[in-house]
Amino acid sequence: MSDQTRDASATATWDALVRDTRYGIRRLVRDWRFTSAAVLILGLAIGANTAIFTLVNAVLFRQQAVADPDRLVNIYQNDRSGKPMIVTSYSVYHEIAEYTDVFAGTMAGSIPNPSRYLHDGAIRNAAVEFATATYLDVLGLRPSLGRWFDDGEERPGAPLVGVLGYQTWTTIFRADRSIVGRVIRVEGAPVTIIGVGPANHRGIVDVGLGTDFWLPVTALPVISQNPAARAASTIYVPLFVKARLREGVTVAQARAAMDLLGRRLEAAQSAIGNPNRRDSSERVQNVPWVALVRCRTPSRSSSAMATCGSM
Repeated sequence: MSDQTRDASATATWDALVRDTRYGIRRLVRDWRFTSAAVLILGLAIGANTAIFTLVNAVLFRQQAVADPDRLVNIYQNDRSGKPMIVTSYSVYHEIAEYTDVFAGTMAGSIPNPSRYLHDGAIRNAAVEFATATYLDVLGLRPSLGRWFDDGEERPGAPLVGVLGYQTWTTIFRADRSIVGRVIRVEGAPVTIIGVGPANHRGIVDVGLGTDFWLPVTALPVISQNPAARAASTIYVPLFVKARLREGVTVAQARAAMDLLGRRLEAAQSAIGNPNRRDSSERVQNVPWVALVRCRTPSRSSSAMATCGSM
């Protein structure tokens, strides 16, 4: 191809591009309603995508104030389709906690649940996090005042006790140290405050809203605003489960142990009629915690609850 031919071809291409651009601009100006709608839709879509990413990043990937975070792992189940749920169930938490040769400790906590409590004759809104007795120990944190609840207080039917969030203690209760031992009605139920949470810890997920109360997981049927949760004979609550690796135990070893647990739970479900599904695990990017197990969660009506669902 000669230089003249290449120049002519380039010129023709450029002229076509200019004509198409002008035509497109004229159409957009003429159909201004369509143009405005398209720009609005694109803006909303981009904004929503950015907002969702920002929220997920804040909830799951924010660095939290915990001791030796490199030794912490996150353990979760999957849903029916095999996708990771990030959370797991109370019964599987107990199964995981039995791996004491791999984990020095295992804890669990729920997302903050909306609730109400009575203070100074007025009803206030609150965020209640249901947690296990091992919660602070595994995170390597200590209460600012008083103590955390113990194993006996986590048992079903135990008298209700709670730990007040530090921010709530300082703002609503004006850092009153006599709060320990006081009874506060949460959703109408008497809760004895036994301590105040760490000053640098807002909750198991941190989206800028601090937890007002920590209560044992077993308090859920009493405190929950959900009538179904109150009437249920089992405790069904999605939990974030974290464990602290024992000294010398690697992430790969812990993952292998959890893969074994996942296969055992899956086999137990298959034995009672649930379909088989291959279990797998993968590393979570950019966080100090590692996803170790996914275990299929049966429906609430399934008889497999005792194995892989709620307690």
